Amino acid sequence: MRSRRQAEMVLFVERHCETHDGLVGTVGKLNVLPSAINVIPQDVELTIDVRSGDNALREEAVRTFDANLREIARRRRVAVDIVPFYSAEAAPCDALLQNAFAKAIAAHRIPLRRLPSGAGHDAMVFPPVCRMAMLFVRCGNNGISHHPDETMTAEDAEIATSVLLHFFEHYKPAADGGR
Repeated sequence: MRSRRQAEMVLFVERHCETHDGLVGTVGKLNVLPSAINVIPQDVELTIDVRSGDNALREEAVRTFDANLREIARRRRVAVDIVPFYSAEAAPCDALLQNAFAKAIAAHRIPLRRLPSGAGHDAMVFPPVCRMAMLFVRCGNNGISHHPDETMTAEDAEIATSVLLHFFEHYKPAADGGR
């Protein structure tokens, strides 16, 4: 597909996700051929990573992307081939564990910020087996994460370690054994 057509598709993903709370969509990979400064690309491949703590919301977004990207391609008279290659259920954090983390954070007089995870990493395998929660640590370098430019200060590492220790020292396991 030509680059202007592909750009419209990328913007559609961005706009759709910005207008639906609890939905995150990332166009994270673009392959452009030929990859030359002065040539309009004839082939463009892109990936869309769509996440949500709500499986139904994510699945509806995937259907919406499929229909609308095909409509953009039809209107622009270009071919589009949509190939799903991976899908995973939402991996929600456990509310009890999140509240225990919140207490540990409050004990350190740190303002609480709850962040939806959309866990797409190691933590996503835990919910079928056991409760899971995450402690996010501030990233330096304008919040860049999962990238070689990601940084963290020694002070932030020390605070996170102290919060985690407080969490473990004050944690009371659930009566059902954690599941």
